[in-house]
Amino acid sequence: MTALAAAALWLLPPTPSGHKPQEPAQPWPAVTTAFRYTGVADNPGAGPTRDFHFEVSVHDGPPVTVSHINAAPGGLRTRTTPPTSFTVRAGSAHRITVRITVTDCGALPVNVNLPFLDVTLRNKHAIQHYSFIFGNRYSRDLSGLLHTACDATRALPSPRVRREVRVLTMWTRRVLANPAESDLHTSSSTGTS
Repeated sequence: MTALAAAALWLLPPTPSGHKPQEPAQPWPAVTTAFRYTGVADNPGAGPTRDFHFEVSVHDGPPVTVSHINAAPGGLRTRTTPPTSFTVRAGSAHRITVRITVTDCGALPVNVNLPFLDVTLRNKHAIQHYSFIFGNRYSRDLSGLLHTACDATRALPSPRVRREVRVLTMWTRRVLANPAESDLHTSSSTGTS
């Protein structure tokens, strides 16, 4: 029995010296980071700009740096306070204000169903471009901004396009292919008398 155990140990490959045990994989930044919408500014105003408040938190893993935030869709300009980039450590939260300005009403829907923020997140493991989608409250508030900024321009009467009507009038005249000699004489004699 001892000979069999010795033979089995002899057949096992030796453990290479200097081989480090595998470290546990680091979590992706989008997995550990959460954005929570906390509301619109108290006095939103009637202009094309409004401040939206968010809280960014990291629940575990290495610190996450937020290096870019952009409100979608196109036609909106975004400015963040404090400015990006900022770093959030695990177990903590960071409050930010995203100032959104409407720059082009023609490129925007009037009502936004699933608004989102495009963000760039980075930790020791990876850099990710990610979209956080928000629900009813942010959707209502963002739609309110779009209505305030764009309803006046959309309410202008658009020029009525009338269907083009063409009347085609055709005049026809019969021309003889080979006029008879008598026709020629008749017309010439009529012209002379």
